[in-house]
Amino acid sequence: MKLLQHVAFIGNYLPRRCGIATFTQDLHRAVSTARPHLETCVVAMTDSDRTYDYPPAVRFEIHDETIDDYVKAAEFLNVSRPYLIGLLEAGEIPYRMVGTHRRVRFEDLREYRRRDDLKHRQAADELTQLSEELGLY
Repeated sequence: MKLLQHVAFIGNYLPRRCGIATFTQDLHRAVSTARPHLETCVVAMTDSDRTYDYPPAVRFEIHDETIDDYVKAAEFLNVSRPYLIGLLEAGEIPYRMVGTHRRVRFEDLREYRRRDDLKHRQAADELTQLSEELGLY
């Protein structure tokens, strides 16, 4: 089994003042301390009209309602932009049109990723069960 090597925490982050920012910072610090071999970073959700002086743990920001962050969403999902557009058009991820541009809520991307990860885990569990039944594991 391959050990987890990278973890990105996505959420509000200090110096933004809110409970989620504090929670994300505390969680990042706790995991980084408990697993020093693990590469960790933060993807900070930022208000469209604000800028923050984030610490080095924040690798990049996603600004609410910013079209350029659409590309970051594809990178976050580790898929190409055309593939992401295909997911949108297939109804896998909700979006809305603003002029000729698709707008995607980051929460919807996280939900898609959660569902997709669950499908992958279920497939792996089924393969493990099958290999055990066949005496291969």
